[in-house]
Amino acid sequence: MRIILSSLILCFAILGSITLSQQIVFAQQNDTSTTTAPATNYTKLFSENKEFQTCLDFMPDQCIPTVDILHQSPNTVVLKSQYIDAVWKAVDTIKKDGYEIDDITSYSITSMASSDNYVNLLVVMSK
Repeated sequence: MRIILSSLILCFAILGSITLSQQIVFAQQNDTSTTTAPATNYTKLFSENKEFQTCLDFMPDQCIPTVDILHQSPNTVVLKSQYIDAVWKAVDTIKKDGYEIDDITSYSITSMASSDNYVNLLVVMSK
């Protein structure tokens, strides 16, 4: 009786071990999280590239970025700009790294100091 009981316990232990190891392999194969850093630092790219800057006529070395990166992770990039042409150039640049547009929102900003009204585009992209 003891031998049969020991054999049953051993059998269940082996089967349980096989099932557990199969679950671990399955979880490892289906792990979609990424731990790698983004391939391109878009904040740096857009702040240093003249194509994405507006420069003062009387001080051409004084330039400001026309595209702001609000968030960047390996899976998501959020950018904004009030310059329509610059935002689409930026989107095309980011798409080369495999990102796709998830959402686009436009909103206006009115200054208290002037009657100017600015329209900003907010673009959310992900892999």
